[in-house]
Parts: sequence; structure tokens; C-alpha cells
Amino acid sequence: MQLQSDTAHQRIAKHSLPTVPDLIAAGIIIALFVVCALGLRQMFGPSTSLTTGSISLSPWALANYALRTTLRMLIALGMSLVFTLIYATLSAKRQASGNGADTVA
Repeated sequence: MQLQSDTAHQRIAKHSLPTVPDLIAAGIIIALFVVCALGLRQMFGPSTSLTTGSISLSPWALANYALRTTLRMLIALGMSLVFTLIYATLSAKRQASGNGADTVA
């Protein structure tokens, strides 16, 4: 019985080591988190930097603008989802209590 548990442990240990694709995927995910954190920090920073700088059309600046736009879109989408869930819950509770707006005056 001891032999079977040793081989099972060796199989688990052998498969638990990260492979090259795992490391690449982890690096990409960490880089995305860092880029999003930097974008959020810049987006919620003081707005004085917006008035002093001019719009640049360099590829690096355009990538930064795209990041900020995407983050704003995701924030708006999240706020819309929260509103939808709250409004739907309140509406369902109101209709379940018999005070729904489906009655005709």
C-alpha cells in the first residue's frame, strides 16, 4: 500500500511544476494587472495634468488613451450591472408584495 501512495505523490509533484506556457500566461496576467493599476492611478489622479499636456499621436500615447478608454468603459459597465441588479431586485420585491405597477388605474 505504501508503494501506491508514493507513486501517487510523485505524479502530483511531477504535474504541479509550472511549465513554460504556464509561466508565460502568468507573466501576461501580471502585466495586465500592472497596466490596469497604472491606468487607474492615472485616471483618478489630479486633472491638472490634463490641461498642461497636449494630445500626442505617438503610438505609445495612443495605447495609453486606449487603456484609459477601456477602463472607463469597464467601470461604466460594472456600474450598469450594479444598477440593473438593484433595480431588478427592488422591482421583483415590489411585484411580489402586490404593489406592482401592472395594475390599471
